[in-house]
Amino acid sequence: MRIPFGLIALLVWDLAAAAAAQPPPPLGACPGGTALATFDLNVQASAEEGGTVAMRAVTRLDGGARLRYVPREVYAAAGNGDDGQVALISIPTRPTGVLGVMESQKASEPAEWVIPSRASAVALVYGPQGLSLAKVAELMRRDPQLITQLAMYAEKSAQTEVLMETVAAWEQNGSTQTLEAALSGFSSRYGVAMPVLTRGATTDQQALTLMRALHPALASFDPLAPNPSTRLQQSGSLAASVAGLFLGNPVGLATAGGAMFLNMRSLLFPGSEFRSALAQQVGDASVLCAKREAVKSRTKPVYLWAWKIQGPPPPRLEGLPYRANLGGERLQVPLQGANFENIRGVTTQMQGVAAEFVAGPAPWLALKLPPTARKGDKLDLRIEVEDSPAPMVFPGAIELLDPRPVLASVKPSLPADLPLPLGAGELPANAFTAVSVWTTGAGALPTLHLECTDPALTLKKLSIRPGEQQPANVRLRAVSKGELFLSFEPGAVGQPPCELAARVETGDGVSDPVTVGRVVRLPRIEKFSLTPELAAPSAYLGWIEGEELEAIEKTGWNAEQGMAVSDAPLPVANSGSKQRLKIAMPWPPPAPRAPLYVWLRGETAGRRSAVVY
Repeated sequence: MRIPFGLIALLVWDLAAAAAAQPPPPLGACPGGTALATFDLNVQASAEEGGTVAMRAVTRLDGGARLRYVPREVYAAAGNGDDGQVALISIPTRPTGVLGVMESQKASEPAEWVIPSRASAVALVYGPQGLSLAKVAELMRRDPQLITQLAMYAEKSAQTEVLMETVAAWEQNGSTQTLEAALSGFSSRYGVAMPVLTRGATTDQQALTLMRALHPALASFDPLAPNPSTRLQQSGSLAASVAGLFLGNPVGLATAGGAMFLNMRSLLFPGSEFRSALAQQVGDASVLCAKREAVKSRTKPVYLWAWKIQGPPPPRLEGLPYRANLGGERLQVPLQGANFENIRGVTTQMQGVAAEFVAGPAPWLALKLPPTARKGDKLDLRIEVEDSPAPMVFPGAIELLDPRPVLASVKPSLPADLPLPLGAGELPANAFTAVSVWTTGAGALPTLHLECTDPALTLKKLSIRPGEQQPANVRLRAVSKGELFLSFEPGAVGQPPCELAARVETGDGVSDPVTVGRVVRLPRIEKFSLTPELAAPSAYLGWIEGEELEAIEKTGWNAEQGMAVSDAPLPVANSGSKQRLKIAMPWPPPAPRAPLYVWLRGETAGRRSAVVY
């Protein structure tokens, strides 16, 4: 069977149904609390499918399935009695669905109900004799938000139980593994970033740190405060401290909202007080755990236990907050994380915002903002998840910024004394080049970035602000509002055939890239001569002297016809980087003092050099 994302089991335990003498609870059960009962809660599929599955392992609850409750032992010492009743509530997958309230049965005996239709949650309600199902139905009708509150309570209960079990296992095993490492699996399962605990802090302080990460509503609640009504009793176990924090009334109220507890108490259980409860898995059974009561109260305690079956993994958003730039009719906000296939809709708290989730390999949000949206506004995201009655809420998930800066244009100014001419859009790798940059919306001190469009060709990304001067005489100056002037050597940024692109960045984002030019490395030819030695019929050998001559592939007297260079250049002794390259040239030249043409490697046309024969 498959687990619905929002499956909840809700149990309210009445101590008036406790038995007098029973075997003790399982060893090690209920750290930080006391055991109330051991029970089974299973789901049986339709007659055709057969078999039963523990509620913690169920993945989907369709109509026709049977939910069966079987008590094993009762440990509560509040009194004896056999007058308790239990009823089943079937909660639909959405608040607008059909609510099922089924008949009550004796709490001391096994009970079974047939689920009327697909449910996102089921609730087992234990109460005194005479439990009114009409009041249960009336409560749900009058307060439909109770479904969402139950879902929230169940989610946090389940997470707290797993957190407690994870910490208890780490303590009991005595592993050399750090607690942070032990919690990594829990963090991945629920998408909750667990904090690093302060060394030397008490177990209660560490437990409070973990619980505040799990329950953000507890940020302002301090159970360690001097006030006796909220102070947490000291405990030697971190797992017990985690459980003790949740089992207190303030935690339960903060988890799902006080309205749920107050409404259920006034309509269903007059004269009773609700307590949070947890169920610890021991073997194949569940042990119901509650807070130890030091002083007996005149009101009858009623314990509330909830479990949300994990189901399909919930969406996980990473890299929050997302920063979105204003401008344009519709914003596109890329999403980072996982499990987006379960998203069914997205809304925000800002009035007038239209949000649309766009699925795919790279999912994103489309946002249409009202004219009142301004820089600095923060949007909460409410994500509707399949089969979950309560949306996932991500506070401040999107921060609005001013429009991104625009790089309007770039214009290189090339040196006039280059050894070879440049083609359209080319930049000399080994000569300083000036570039005029025009921007809009970039302010007075943007950062200018230069790099190759192919990262593999980038030697060193250039990032510079106006007024800075970097090594190798790289300079950027602000000429006027929106105009920058850059002086740099293109070959220091990227190697040929790098397509150099520029972007400007401000605190509001980065502009789209604009191409500056393609980097080419030009050989420097200082001398050209021919010898009387034949290279081929009607061709003589010659020599070129200069630097970086390895870039030359052919030579000739015009741009259309050339002869291949067969040898590598030779270094010239005691002259630094000077080279000599043997070439072959057709004879005769077309005219006296004919210029030399050279082909760079991979090119189909020759370039006219400044040297002549």
